[in-house]
Amino acid sequence: MKKYEYTHSDMLFLKKLTKKERIRLVLQKDHWMQLRRYCIRLRKEEYYYRIGGFWGHFLSLFWCRRKNSLGNKLGIYIPKNVVGPGLTIYHHGAVIISGDASIGYGCKLHGMNCIGNNGTSSGAPCIGNNVDIGVGASVIGPIHLGNNVVIGANATVVHDCIYDDVTLIGTPEKIMRTKDTL
Repeated sequence: MKKYEYTHSDMLFLKKLTKKERIRLVLQKDHWMQLRRYCIRLRKEEYYYRIGGFWGHFLSLFWCRRKNSLGNKLGIYIPKNVVGPGLTIYHHGAVIISGDASIGYGCKLHGMNCIGNNGTSSGAPCIGNNVDIGVGASVIGPIHLGNNVVIGANATVVHDCIYDDVTLIGTPEKIMRTKDTL
């Protein structure tokens, strides 16, 4: 991984804004800029942790503390080396991801999400690439999800879904539709 490879791939939709719009968001301390700042701190923590050595671990700890300080204000906790590049967080507040989880690239979190174990087992979810997790959705237990999966709002996913290009809704989840039925 190059120094800021992940940082430049996170929150890509903000890069499409004009310079004037970005300056306005910064001056207003808009939540988009706060979420972007959280992602940058997460990626810097990961980068320096991978460098290793005394200074690498020291700088990783420094960025971890800054990330967690901002995360406490925003209600977000994402451990290092869990989420692949292209992370997008649309809303702050109660986004919790287990340190044992594995999430591919292009993940979209809409807020109020929990991705972790079920409290009785030590396994955590393994989520594929380009997964869109709706508001209030939870992914619980040692399960696997395929690529390009959309999880509806307030859905609770507790079973494996190895299929790609599907939409999951409900508690517990049901496959609503596949790409073939669109």
